[in-house]
Amino acid sequence: MCLGRDRTLSDDGEEAYRDEAERWIESLAENPTLNLYWGGVGTLPALGLSVPMALESDGLADRARQVLVTLADSYLAMRQTNGYRLPTTPDIYSWGSNGNFANRAIVLGAAHDLTGRHDYRNAMIDILDYLTGRNALDQSYVAGHGERAMQNAHHRFWAAGADEEYPVAPPGALSGGANNRNMADSVAREIQGQCAAQRCWVDHVDAYALNEVAINWNAPFVWMLVYLHSTAIQPVRPEPD
Repeated sequence: MCLGRDRTLSDDGEEAYRDEAERWIESLAENPTLNLYWGGVGTLPALGLSVPMALESDGLADRARQVLVTLADSYLAMRQTNGYRLPTTPDIYSWGSNGNFANRAIVLGAAHDLTGRHDYRNAMIDILDYLTGRNALDQSYVAGHGERAMQNAHHRFWAAGADEEYPVAPPGALSGGANNRNMADSVAREIQGQCAAQRCWVDHVDAYALNEVAINWNAPFVWMLVYLHSTAIQPVRPEPD
């Protein structure tokens, strides 16, 4: 397709994409603690560029990989600041904190894949342990998993907590989790100022700031589970006689 000059649309577009990728990688290098969530997708270019591709020749892919490793290292440093070994500061649990942890697990998984260092994967396991019950509430945030599993999700149709005619959340659904930063619903406001950050959570259908189930939290949770499963060391089984 001609642009009316001696260039094609594909040629011009490729250069523009390259320039934009360069800009994003430099931005990430300057601020490697950007969160990956629906309102902050700045880390996604580094994840996309970290896989083998044509831009290997000019070093952009290598810089993207270094950004991811640096970001994962910052999560490991945060992990040392709290007893539950989570990639966060112990006093800040934002809306959808469980989803934030799962998204950070993607970065940790990428760093593990790039370097082979087991501490990144171990940090992912700590996140999974937290989500499934190793936390200050002794609470599994995953429906159908554990003795104290989340039951009364805030959801449009998995809403048995509001009406028994509605279905319960299916096994595997992940609650948004502890939130001490935005106590927006009536249930959350009842405990505002009375709970330590990690304990600011209630299993209640009306607690949309604490107990919502959303695809943008569950998707990285599934990614984390698949990655951990695919990278598990399989036991060596004897050959059959």
